[in-house]
Amino acid sequence: MRILIYGVGGMGSFFKNFFYSRGYDVAGYDIVKEKSDVEINEIWKFDVIFLCTPIDTISDALVNIKNYARDDVLLVDISSIKSNVLPLLDKSGFDYLSIHPMFGPNSDISLSNIIVVVKSGRE
Repeated sequence: MRILIYGVGGMGSFFKNFFYSRGYDVAGYDIVKEKSDVEINEIWKFDVIFLCTPIDTISDALVNIKNYARDDVLLVDISSIKSNVLPLLDKSGFDYLSIHPMFGPNSDISLSNIIVVVKSGRE
């Protein structure tokens, strides 16, 4: 399974390092080229994409993902406010998992720190 972190700021870097330290094949994409491991046209290579962008940029991120990702990709949204994000995820056509990490980028993580808010059809 290949994981892409879309948005390599504080939380994105945190998730990227978390998965990398556990042996996952993980890379980051960011509009700031220096933070990116891949180009936008390479995101089709990934099975799971974590949306780690600011809430006001998620709509644009989903347009990019729609243009370049495979149809069977699983999106994972980590935004803290869901009211505007969930309708966008529903309209995206992708399967998704919307979680609320109960920690910040400088915290220790465990599975007990993540709350699943909503998921689409994929098991």
